[in-house]
Amino acid sequence: MNERILVVENEAIIYKNMKMALEEENFEVDKYTKSYEEAIERIEENRPDIALLDIKLIGKKTGIDLGKVLYEEYKIPFIYVTDFDDAYTFHKGLQSGADYYVVKTKPVLNIDDVIRAINMLLYKKDNLSTDNNAIYYNDKPNNDLEKIGIIGLIDYPNKIKKLPKNTISRIPVRFDEIGFFSTAPITKTNEQRKKEVIEIKKNFVRFKTKDGKTLFYNSSLSALENVLPDYFIRAGDSYIITKKTEFMNGFINGKNIIILGEKIEIGDSFKKDIRKFFNENFI
Repeated sequence: MNERILVVENEAIIYKNMKMALEEENFEVDKYTKSYEEAIERIEENRPDIALLDIKLIGKKTGIDLGKVLYEEYKIPFIYVTDFDDAYTFHKGLQSGADYYVVKTKPVLNIDDVIRAINMLLYKKDNLSTDNNAIYYNDKPNNDLEKIGIIGLIDYPNKIKKLPKNTISRIPVRFDEIGFFSTAPITKTNEQRKKEVIEIKKNFVRFKTKDGKTLFYNSSLSALENVLPDYFIRAGDSYIITKKTEFMNGFINGKNIIILGEKIEIGDSFKKDIRKFFNENFI
């Protein structure tokens, strides 16, 4: 994980302990921030992925004031980590848009509770995230949501963890920008001009976008079929392809279709559906 965490906390020792524990979990933690004004300054300098907010801060404005701004203006998910354990403050916190509310235990904060809340929030964020009010999701189908895209990974998660902290590792992609999904191996030519075959890991698929990016997604093809728009069609055991012709380069002998420069063999049991589509839509 390389997610950036902003900790807004008025007690330096608690910040220090949280920072040490979070960095052990491979999170990047911003510098000590103890007031509403400092928090806004940090966000403007380097936007965090998640914020941890104490409610009692230095200055006139509280963590709840800050939470409202994060929710309404910056759209940054946040978790309250606070001494306040009363029902009134809890409900005010929920009304401000908080994702979780963690109460500090005495004599020390249980950092495991905080890390657990962060990981739950990141899971929700990965599987249902928003960008300019457009909904992307990449897990189970939900008929109440408009399914318009997924979050692609630039590599497998274990390799992403080894990349520099500021590397963009997850990219939201609209379905209408994708040419195909596949579990077929990737064939590359190395520096010695020898072909190298790279297998796709189990329970992952790769997909290619119209601008030539190859990204990865944690799913089987069968599960993915359940959430794709109807302009995708199964073309073989290893491929789901788009029906959008702007991605297609043509056919070879009626047995192979070229999409975004990749030759895709049409499986015998899928030829009928593909022929039907083209017969119905082309003269």
